[in-house]
Amino acid sequence: METIKYFNKVNNPALTTSQLRPITLLPVLSKLYEHLFLLKFKKWLEQQNILPPQQAGARKHLSTSSRENLLIEQITQSLRYNSFTPVIYVDFKPAFDMVWQQGLILKLYNLECPYAYLLWITRYFQDNYYH
Repeated sequence: METIKYFNKVNNPALTTSQLRPITLLPVLSKLYEHLFLLKFKKWLEQQNILPPQQAGARKHLSTSSRENLLIEQITQSLRYNSFTPVIYVDFKPAFDMVWQQGLILKLYNLECPYAYLLWITRYFQDNYYH
């Protein structure tokens, strides 16, 4: 069930439904809830030192640009010393749909992930499966 609010398209009181603009609040609230969860989950990941140093995503002050800069620096060093720099590009975004969800939950459980986080992630997978 979606929560829908109706706002006037015009300044004067709406006399007909054509003067109303329906706006659903559910995606906004669920995105806010997801953001709050991620803040707590990332903090747990950092405290447990789970992410490898090469991981730029889900880290403060790091991004794809950070990794690109490091790659350029490594290539520059290779050119300077006439050596090779092997590079592999992988697009993981489509892989999300192929994640072995039970395996991920088990792995997080073995890492002693808080039960509330495991439950949230499990429900997230259930609610977003093929949506």
